[in-house]
Amino acid sequence: MNLAEFSSLLEELRASAQTGRNYAGNKYDQERYEGILEIVGKLYGQRIEKGKLPMLDNWGYVTPKVGVNAILENDQGEILLEKRKDDKCWCIIGGWCETHLTPEENIIREIKEETGYHAKILGIVKVMPRVKHRYYPYSSYHILYHCRIIGGEMKISHESEDVAFWNVDDVVNWHLDHKDWVMDFLKYKNTQSPFE
Repeated sequence: MNLAEFSSLLEELRASAQTGRNYAGNKYDQERYEGILEIVGKLYGQRIEKGKLPMLDNWGYVTPKVGVNAILENDQGEILLEKRKDDKCWCIIGGWCETHLTPEENIIREIKEETGYHAKILGIVKVMPRVKHRYYPYSSYHILYHCRIIGGEMKISHESEDVAFWNVDDVVNWHLDHKDWVMDFLKYKNTQSPFE
């Protein structure tokens, strides 16, 4: 295994352990993920000390978080939404990107995990920035995809209370700025010719 492959595996392991620690359902799993993070830190340290893993400036450079979201419609033009457990609000499907996947792979994964559906990407609607957002201490960029369901069966994930198709005008309690993102999609949809 060469240095680039080793570094990539370490980073993938670190990212998975950190995510697992944050979302673990009990303290024992959190402790296990903490242990993995400690091991990764030691491996990084050994490589750096031996001069085999260079300290690159951009490794420590702080950049915005990246999220992906999807608009999925049914034949009636209703949009698939998820009712979140944390704030009890409705949101479009999506989440934060995993470091070892492309944005496209991430959104397909999010759709499957959160809805049970298999989907294909039709296009990118927009990239939405959240800069100096009142809800988060960091800035983030969110890629909004237009997708089509191609298989699977609807199911509710552990992150949600419900998943359902909605007429946009009937939704009262939106998560953060997700209604604005849906409005951006509707504008995008009206400019496409032909629109799949």
